[in-house]
Amino acid sequence: MHATLIAVHAAAAVVSLVAAVLLLLPRPLPARAARALALVLAVSTGLMTATLVGAVTVGWAGRPAAANGVFAALTVLAVAATACAVAAVPVAARRDTGQVDRLFARGGFVLITQCAGLAAVAALDAVPGWAVAAVPVAVVLVAREVVQRLRRAARAPRAGAVRAGRAQGRGPG
Repeated sequence: MHATLIAVHAAAAVVSLVAAVLLLLPRPLPARAARALALVLAVSTGLMTATLVGAVTVGWAGRPAAANGVFAALTVLAVAATACAVAAVPVAARRDTGQVDRLFARGGFVLITQCAGLAAVAALDAVPGWAVAAVPVAVVLVAREVVQRLRRAARAPRAGAVRAGRAQGRGPG
């Protein structure tokens, strides 16, 4: 049972991560595609969270306390990521700057959380105990910077839009 929950959790996490990346690319998707991708993000993140809760519960007694602490923290992050993924659905179309900012706040949190979760799980088996927390923290700092750069790129006027504005007597130039 535990292995099945972990397998479904891992698959849902990968889908969620890919959906977050695609949703946060600087060039926005068409509104319908963006909403559909945001729904994929919300559903896959929710499935990832539900299966994580199940896996943590089923395997609790057989793991060391430090690992259980890491998985409990990841579960809290997963619940928060699910809430953010659901909140990203209505703003996925990026109709205005406010929606861009809300999408990047919510979708960015999911993306950062996914990266941190993957790093934390990898760190459990790869680094000494004292460094288990340091690895995901470092990943969060890097992922946060990436999301901020993507947000700035998404808010910047696109060259085609600027040229069209100039041709119509609007915009810079």
